[in-house]
Amino acid sequence: MAVSTEIREQAKKDFLIDMNNSIYIGDSQVDYLLAKHFNLTFYGINYNGDNVKSYRSILEISKQIKKIQNK
Repeated sequence: MAVSTEIREQAKKDFLIDMNNSIYIGDSQVDYLLAKHFNLTFYGINYNGDNVKSYRSILEISKQIKKIQNK
């Protein structure tokens, strides 16, 4: 079962998550939609939808983020 938006909002408060410096990694359309809701960059793992580039692993995503940061 997907975690509701309310639970994620509470986690954002409880753990002091800086949404301006956060990303969202997921594997489903629900994950993609939640990333959009929070205005976060979405990285899909084995995700084929919504015109999003899919990655095979978190390591692959990490390498992509490093490339972006080095520009």
